[in-house]
Amino acid sequence: MNKETLADTTARVALWPYCNLFCNYCGGSSYRNDAFPAAMEDFRKAPMHEGNLSSDDLLTILRQLHEQGGMTKMRGTGGEPLLRHDWDKIITEISEMGYKEVDITTNGILLTTYLEKNGGLPKGLNVLKVSLDTCDPDSFREITGGGDLHKVLEGIRASSQLIYTRINRVLLRSEMTPSEMERFIDFCQGLGVKQVQYLDLVHYPNLDRSDKSFWEREFVAYPEFQTTVTQLYPKANFHTTRDQFGVAFHRALLPNGLVLSFKDSRYTMRDSECWDCPIFCQEGRCLVRVATDGNITLCPDYQGELPSFNARQALQDHSFQDRVQELQTIIERSEKVRTIELFTHKHNLELPAIHQYEN
Repeated sequence: MNKETLADTTARVALWPYCNLFCNYCGGSSYRNDAFPAAMEDFRKAPMHEGNLSSDDLLTILRQLHEQGGMTKMRGTGGEPLLRHDWDKIITEISEMGYKEVDITTNGILLTTYLEKNGGLPKGLNVLKVSLDTCDPDSFREITGGGDLHKVLEGIRASSQLIYTRINRVLLRSEMTPSEMERFIDFCQGLGVKQVQYLDLVHYPNLDRSDKSFWEREFVAYPEFQTTVTQLYPKANFHTTRDQFGVAFHRALLPNGLVLSFKDSRYTMRDSECWDCPIFCQEGRCLVRVATDGNITLCPDYQGELPSFNARQALQDHSFQDRVQELQTIIERSEKVRTIELFTHKHNLELPAIHQYEN
């Protein structure tokens, strides 16, 4: 059994169910109507009859996860979290209750408006992560369904003067040319950010994408990424970090002072419940996911067959402590598996030179 505990994981909390962009690679609101929220932590195929959690309920849940599960790391997501009017209050209050690592992931559209209104970012926020997949305005509009890149860049420049700011970019093979990577990295450094993290492309079979070859064509695993980066920056020395239980992160300090990292889901933590899953996602048991109605699960692609519970109900019937222990048991029994190998077999997908992903 693993020695990891619930305290080693991160609470990934959807602060708002909807997004104000419609990115073409995302399994969110681009394919759902109002009955099916776009929250990254809610993949259920049914409307949220309970509605969004109140701030008091959400804070109570996070306090219980901290006190009973020992959790000290929280990642705010959405939809778009800045659409929630009191997201900043939640950030500050959980930091005061004992969460030591608190960050938020945003598309950046509302950053400038928030900063102009409030004069800064909320107390207790450690890292600001901004999703940015291109530095070209036309490409940005196409990827996001009409987003304004200028607004995002304005917010990034201002935020990077106040807090550790990181750019997240999904890596696509068609955009992994050395010249494009160098251009994007230099561009991000000019914004004043401290880090650029590349994310491997997630496959969403529930996206109902007619072109199954999209993921096969565009997915890039870490070995290829490392090769391209070291060609550009021969002195870049990647090392594996332990930022997140269950998924490896590789990080290097570039000569220009920028931190470059890659989220690597070739190997992830799984337990016996995963083998019966109809999806077999890429991520595995790496995060405690809290949906906007209080549903909690360790599974990123919940469809009703896998372990989950409604925290609001568990608090009412006094079963929350038992439920937290169930999460702990799942973490303890999880084991590291060759995710991409099993994933491609499950979906009858093909990747070039698959052997290099298994080393």
